[in-house]
Amino acid sequence: MATDGFCAAAELEPVLFEIDFLRAELGEQIHRVEADGAQIQAEIDNLKQIRQQQQAQVEQQFQAIGEAEVSRDTQQQLLGELQGQVTCYESLLGAFEEKLGGLSQKLEAVSTLMQQMQESEEQQQAAIANTQQILQSISSPELALV
Repeated sequence: MATDGFCAAAELEPVLFEIDFLRAELGEQIHRVEADGAQIQAEIDNLKQIRQQQQAQVEQQFQAIGEAEVSRDTQQQLLGELQGQVTCYESLLGAFEEKLGGLSQKLEAVSTLMQQMQESEEQQQAAIANTQQILQSISSPELALV
């Protein structure tokens, strides 16, 4: 029986060797799968972090866009108000120009009248001077009757 046990053990030895080989190979495969799983998990974590950063950037961009829209709306409102002021000033300027035009015409009329008055005064002074000469010539001793 001892030989039968030895024979049975000898027959089982290649099977046991094959089992040990398969067990070692399976252990290596499990180790590689675990390493690949850890690498995949690290890549997933990295992608999650990148996605969070991109999401934060997108949120910042949306916030910047919102602020730019508010600024644009404020500027458009201010521009409308300024345009209203310009329109008001233009109408005031038109009325002012009309009044200045009328005033200019009046000043020209006054200037013309002043010139006429000066000419008339000069004529009056000339007439007075002529009259004085005539009076002097009349009252001169040469013309006196004795």
